[in-house]
Amino acid sequence: MDDIFLNYPAEPERLVRPHLSPRQCGWLSVRRIISLRES
Repeated sequence: MDDIFLNYPAEPERLVRPHLSPRQCGWLSVRRIISLRES
């Protein structure tokens, strides 16, 4: 499971939140995409 977040492109979140780690940014990106699909 962790490999998904580690390999996920997190550039947009990193630009918005440069203080977060790439792994945290990847998780936020996944959460955002999931919420967009549900709406």
